[in-house]
Amino acid sequence: MHVIIYDRQPLIRDVLVPFFQQRHDKVINATGDEDDFIYSTVVFRPHLVVFDPAQLSHASLVKLIRLKRRYADMRIFAYAGDDSVYYLLRSLRLDYQAYMSKACPIEKLSSVLTALANNESVIFRHAKYAYHQRYPDRLIIQSLTNREMQMLRHLAAGKKNKTIAQELDISCKTVSTYKRSIMKKMQTSKISDVVDLAARNGFA
Repeated sequence: MHVIIYDRQPLIRDVLVPFFQQRHDKVINATGDEDDFIYSTVVFRPHLVVFDPAQLSHASLVKLIRLKRRYADMRIFAYAGDDSVYYLLRSLRLDYQAYMSKACPIEKLSSVLTALANNESVIFRHAKYAYHQRYPDRLIIQSLTNREMQMLRHLAAGKKNKTIAQELDISCKTVSTYKRSIMKKMQTSKISDVVDLAARNGFA
């Protein structure tokens, strides 16, 4: 199996590469550079892509979604440093075959790869980690619509209404409407509270 790995943390890459090599898989590229990751995926069309969704920009996630639609046999493995990105992936409707929290024991990787080899989907979210998230945050995030969760990511990146509107192909007025809706659900009048929510839950 040909594999491409994207993670900005060298230690994570140093763990994953030997793991795949021991299974006699070929790691085509293991990179911490976002552009290199997307380029390699386009050029080499790997059997499996392993990446941390929290470390990719919205634009790169969209490109990955398009590549997955183009290369139906390419499998996606989200190896996430923050469980809140589970909701982000759901909002973006990325067709991923495996999701695993980095809080899970590394031994779980074998189960994930076995499932992928059998064309099965698998999700390992770390229950202990999830329950230690701020309970109000979890409730708020679960109440957000798909578009509102996309909005959180843009706000956490510090983007202005005009930039968000251009990237999502909507009007500035619609951006403001989504922001007001999120603030209403949070019961706050401060946009800074929304940005803080996004940042502490891995949307940044």
